[in-house]
Amino acid sequence: MMPWTCEHCGNENDAGFERCWHCGTGANGEPPPADWRSDRAPPFDGSERALACLRCASPMAYAGRRHFQDGSYAKEALLGEFFLERVKLDMYRCKSCGKVEFFAA
Repeated sequence: MMPWTCEHCGNENDAGFERCWHCGTGANGEPPPADWRSDRAPPFDGSERALACLRCASPMAYAGRRHFQDGSYAKEALLGEFFLERVKLDMYRCKSCGKVEFFAA
């Protein structure tokens, strides 16, 4: 399989993706399902925080939800993904000074 370019937004997607990571459009051009949501979108429940940067006091902007994995790649290769802990964190960044903060999702 080869990477493909989304017809809707123009982002390039890896061959393994059935939907565009950016907009949710299907590889065949079908629109995203009603419940599809990008990890870069603000949280569903309106819990997006209004934060001021601790370094420069400028407002911080929501930069999306990130998935982090706790564990070594050796564990994953030898034991599969059974013993890896995946954590979802909301990321906020300061547009003025570049400071980044993470919060448990």
